[in-house]
Amino acid sequence: MPIAVSVNTLREYRDSDRGFHAHCSRHFQCWHSGPVSIDALIQRFGWDFEVVPGRGRICSILYCSKCGQYHPDLLSVNVAPAKSIEHVQTHMPFTPVTIEESVRRDLERSRMARERDAALGLPEREWRGNYRKFGRR
Repeated sequence: MPIAVSVNTLREYRDSDRGFHAHCSRHFQCWHSGPVSIDALIQRFGWDFEVVPGRGRICSILYCSKCGQYHPDLLSVNVAPAKSIEHVQTHMPFTPVTIEESVRRDLERSRMARERDAALGLPEREWRGNYRKFGRR
């Protein structure tokens, strides 16, 4: 079992197999994401910049290169070497399903949610299309 190593400063991130990945903060609109250069952060903040307390400062200088939105979501990730396309195709984290199977699963989840709400005594939700009806009733 691997031993957990505490990584706090940019120097430690650079020396380990850790890195950063930024996701645009315009969720459900832009969907853009990409890696953040550790070297650029080191030039800006210095080697001994502590990442956890300074996460807000890092996010304040980053912006989405696609839509221009500032303050992305910043994730610490393992930086893995580039893998061949064969590896990606044989180690997919999901299995492809047909549209019919996807719809069946979605309807099953909706049925289970309705049963759960009924068991808890919650009122039935009003829906229009795929969106809940908000406002006065």
